[in-house]
Amino acid sequence: MTDIVQVQYMNATFTANTATITIGNGELNITNNEAISFEGSFPFSSLNVSSDTVRFYNQSPNTAVNGNATLPIASSGTGDPTITANNFSGSVELQWSTRNGPQHQQLSPGEAVTLTGFTG
Repeated sequence: MTDIVQVQYMNATFTANTATITIGNGELNITNNEAISFEGSFPFSSLNVSSDTVRFYNQSPNTAVNGNATLPIASSGTGDPTITANNFSGSVELQWSTRNGPQHQQLSPGEAVTLTGFTG
């Protein structure tokens, strides 16, 4: 089963030439009906997507980021998936669905957030 996770960058900044969003205990589930999407300002010149990582390449350090990344994620084992984002400063928030409604949590660079109660 797949569920959508929103990664919202609000007045954030990429702080290196490569920034990443990494999924633990889960994977991107890209199908004919599910896709990664971006809306807003994401300053990158190339993008690499694997089953568990989205990499933004060649953006200039200290470039502002304001927008939402929509990621279709499926659990790939026991336990809830985690999300880790690297090489940013500022405000980044996750949103995901649970049986009790949507959950929100702030991300800190390099620290994994467990998607507790994930329904995907």
